[in-house]
Amino acid sequence: MVSLDLKTVFKQLNEAYAQCSPEELDDRIHEIIHHALLQYNKTDIRRASVLNELGGYYRHLFRIEESEKAFLEANEIFKLLKVENSPDYATSINNLAGLYRISGEYEKAEKLFLQAIQIYKNTVTEEHYLYPTALSNFALLYQDMKRYEEAAELLTHACDYFKKKPDLKSQAAYATTAANLATVYIKMKRFNEAEALLLDSLNAYEKTLGGDAEKYGDALNNLGSVYYETGRYLEAKEMYGKALKICRNRLGFDNPKTVAFENNLKMTEKKIAPDN
Repeated sequence: MVSLDLKTVFKQLNEAYAQCSPEELDDRIHEIIHHALLQYNKTDIRRASVLNELGGYYRHLFRIEESEKAFLEANEIFKLLKVENSPDYATSINNLAGLYRISGEYEKAEKLFLQAIQIYKNTVTEEHYLYPTALSNFALLYQDMKRYEEAAELLTHACDYFKKKPDLKSQAAYATTAANLATVYIKMKRFNEAEALLLDSLNAYEKTLGGDAEKYGDALNNLGSVYYETGRYLEAKEMYGKALKICRNRLGFDNPKTVAFENNLKMTEKKIAPDN
């Protein structure tokens, strides 16, 4: 039997994400991954890659137990192959750390994030794309834990790395990292710095993802929050309105994020015309 090429698996998955309706997607993802797992035995590094993809898919859907099971099985393969000091293993435990972060298991998440960062530091060095990416992920944990100073320090380091790289991948990463740092600054009420970062982020998103991307809308919404918190209600209304339009187009009218953006706009309109 001819072994299934891993590139083919990920090509099929990307096509499914792009082309399947929400109703069709789950069955198609499982079909592709099930077929791949049948091809790769339990000591095949490619099996770990497929399991990490499955874990990420479940994590996105907040299917915590299924996600954890997939990530843990992937990690066991790295251990069996005795490659626990490799960048691929660091990425695998970083994925699991991200799951523990969103499920509120902060102690587990912090331990794994630190372990992944150290492996990256020892293998690919601090000048590799993977290292600042790991810092950005770790910062999200500190943000959730309200450890804003530590989150800001990590995100600043990551921003400095991505901003000086001209390639589109790094510029897209800069846009996201700058937006995350701006969110931290909003929590710290450092509104001027947050505004500057969000404007920079919007510019980078427009060049890399386009002005109709969901992340672009998120940054607009956050900029609206900066303007709202500083009493610039007309500017806040404009940003919230643009963000809402993108969100409706991307996610529909009933999505929780769309509803939240709509509430932001209504709240601002009341500030402008409180009697209406």
